Amino acid sequence: MAEILTGKTIWNEASKAGLALGGLSVGCTLLTGLMAHMGDSTMVKFFISVFGFIIWVAKFGGCIWLMAYFMKKLVAGYEDVTNHDTYILGVESALLSALIVAGYTLASTMLVSPETYKETFEIALSQYSGMIDSNSREALDSMIDNMPVIMFVSNLIYCFIYGWVLSGILSRNIPSSNPFERQTPTQAE
Repeated sequence: MAEILTGKTIWNEASKAGLALGGLSVGCTLLTGLMAHMGDSTMVKFFISVFGFIIWVAKFGGCIWLMAYFMKKLVAGYEDVTNHDTYILGVESALLSALIVAGYTLASTMLVSPETYKETFEIALSQYSGMIDSNSREALDSMIDNMPVIMFVSNLIYCFIYGWVLSGILSRNIPSSNPFERQTPTQAE
């Protein structure tokens, strides 16, 4: 016999889903980052970029599959689960996953490789230095110090919106509904 679904159980299931989704994203990001330090030859860079694209596709597809898996698991484990319940599970999972991914980005930016981000920013500024006036250059230089916070907030927003949209798309068909099924008066209420 399946359990009755409550708000607390949705948060419990969402925490598991968010941990899995965030773990997958962070793991793929770590793998891509480690591959970037493998070599400098043209052939190695080509294989790294191809493998990086494969990892990105696996992460993208894996997140979709995991979200659907946890929604279907909710339907199988609890009775009277509606499309709204799976949507709420998806949104809460997206929020928790976004916090994990954004937290990893913040830690990576501030603690693990802050010099990498500063070097990348400096290279980008040097390439566009002829097109930027001195005031804009000063504003961009001051932005380097705020880059960890900017990256945290932007990753948090991006990951949450991605998960929110994904949960909206997936929850329409989980649980499956038959539009031609005849409803009794108690089902219609």
